Amino acid sequence: MLAREELGRDYIFVEMEDLANPADMFADLEVVECLDARIDKLFKRLMMLKTFKSLSSSKSLPSGDVPKISGPKEAA
Repeated sequence: MLAREELGRDYIFVEMEDLANPADMFADLEVVECLDARIDKLFKRLMMLKTFKSLSSSKSLPSGDVPKISGPKEAA
């Protein structure tokens, strides 16, 4: 009872006994870190796509103003 009072919320780890061993905790942490890295990568890609979309839509040309590209000059 004294341990429960001293540990408070962390007493759950005492009750878990062998389920909360360091190897399993590190494995879980590795999975969490892997998922966090993947989420960060996908979030960065989403932000880049949104930025690209907003830039491309703001620079769109009116329908009559199509830029002309000159071709190669013929040799004389």
